[in-house]
Amino acid sequence: MMLGLESWIPIYMTGQVSPYYLTGIHNSVYCHFNYVSGAVALTGECIKGYHDKGKYHLTSNKNDVAYYRTKSECLLNKANHLWIFIE
Repeated sequence: MMLGLESWIPIYMTGQVSPYYLTGIHNSVYCHFNYVSGAVALTGECIKGYHDKGKYHLTSNKNDVAYYRTKSECLLNKANHLWIFIE
C-alpha cells in the first residue's frame, strides 16, 4: 500500500486529486467506478479479478454527466478525507 501511496504523492501535491476512503463493510466481489471530468464521465462495473470481462461506458451526454457528477458528490459526502502529511 505504501508503494501505491508514494507513487501518487506528486499528484496529491499538485492538488489535482484528493484522497478519500470509506469506512464500514466493503464488498469483495463487485467492483464499480465513476470518473467524471469536465464534460465526460466514465463508469463501469465488473467482478473482482475479471476486469477484462467488465462493462464500461464513456459518455459526453450532458444529462448523463450531470447524473454521474451528482452520484460522485453523494459518494464523497459519505467518505472521509485521507490527510497525508509530508515532512
